[in-house]
Amino acid sequence: MTEEKKTPNEKTLLEEGHALPDERTASEPAPIRLSFHALNNHLAACRGYAELLARLPNLPPEATEYSKQLSRALGDALVSAMALEQQAKERSLEAPVANADTKATTKTEIGTRASSDENPLACETLLVVEDDEAFREMLTNYLQRRGYTILAAQNGEEGLAMVQQHLEDIDAVLLDRHMPRCDGLEFLEEMRRYAPRLRVVMLSGNDLEHERTILERFGVFSHLKKPFSLRVLSHTLRQLFAAAPPAPLLSPSDH
Repeated sequence: MTEEKKTPNEKTLLEEGHALPDERTASEPAPIRLSFHALNNHLAACRGYAELLARLPNLPPEATEYSKQLSRALGDALVSAMALEQQAKERSLEAPVANADTKATTKTEIGTRASSDENPLACETLLVVEDDEAFREMLTNYLQRRGYTILAAQNGEEGLAMVQQHLEDIDAVLLDRHMPRCDGLEFLEEMRRYAPRLRVVMLSGNDLEHERTILERFGVFSHLKKPFSLRVLSHTLRQLFAAAPPAPLLSPSDH
């Protein structure tokens, strides 16, 4: 008798803000992503690539690649929206009220360039720990254009390995809160054992106000709710490096 393969409880994954497990082969299409967290990741990638396109003068060759990435992110967002709509119908849920913080970016907002966001170029090394591929690639593209050296990890376990390997080089971490393998808080708990003063900005498709206290005690400088403007990210990073390194108040075993 063959043993039945066990899979994570889908309801639990959705409630925690994760996408469902991806077990497809290379030839299979991407699965429908079924969480609001995943949808916000796709929308954040869309907003980021739209801002990148708006910043490019005279549409140089990079615009073609950014357009492809934007189209892919928009496709993912559309599939997610359709899946969520179907879930709502099946569960007889009322449509959620749109959050003002996630409103669509206007052409004026995208096209407006703050001189402080364009100059000078940065020189720090950032570790981006983000499980959503489209959003991770968008951040990498933007931050590299801003002058940052980027290391990227697709989950918390990979990110911790990079911190240990490149601890002397990494100046700050952009950390996703919700990931299926070692989430943001688990990452912080482990990282603070050997990197107590490494700067961290938390990213999430969910509101983290209810976790503000524990994030501050873990030495997190700020948290940004997706989809956020790249100008907001750039400003946050400037503030991050202008401030003193964190002195976490929470030991790994306290929370």
